[in-house]
Amino acid sequence: MLVNCDPVRHSPSPLKIAFVSGLSDPQTCALSPEQQSFLSRVSAPDDFKVWSNFPYVATTRQPAAQTPLLRASWNNASQFLTAGRPWYRDAARRHLQSLVASTDSLVLVTISCGLEIVARALPGLVFEGQLRVVAFGPVALVSPDAPVLSARGDKDYVSGLFVRGVDHVLQGVGHMDYMASHEALELVNRCISSSTSVSPEPGTTARRPS
Repeated sequence: MLVNCDPVRHSPSPLKIAFVSGLSDPQTCALSPEQQSFLSRVSAPDDFKVWSNFPYVATTRQPAAQTPLLRASWNNASQFLTAGRPWYRDAARRHLQSLVASTDSLVLVTISCGLEIVARALPGLVFEGQLRVVAFGPVALVSPDAPVLSARGDKDYVSGLFVRGVDHVLQGVGHMDYMASHEALELVNRCISSSTSVSPEPGTTARRPS
């Protein structure tokens, strides 16, 4: 699995925006065309953005959007079930640790089971900065130890099976539609604006606010 590869060293920047979602094709971290388009419209300099999916390992395969839907669903379900295993959790933490080492403020945009991956990997992560999570269509059994802004489409029946209450309901959006939602983009931009306007407390680690 790509999560077992050595972590990538990210170029330093004051803010990083990165995706964490299940890999529809587990042999590539390439963003789908929809994810690339969404990220390109995020209100931040391009060098603040991580142009690959978690765990951000360089690959040459085509984006995961080329994967048939049934196989993609199976691959995502497999990652969801694996996220809580100690070996996966520890490997995932190494990749997130490399990411936070490159920035003072991090916004993780999770899709579906990406929230479960983050929630399992965060305990033990050392970050003397600010971490926020924007979760679209959250599919998770546990909550991450970090501030979370959650949103679910009113046509997303998958997420509703796992997470009852969310901060925002997006009209006309299903489980596969978040990257095309203007409301979703505005939520990420709002989170970025908040992250860059609030100075992190020195000597803190990633945690849920009281």
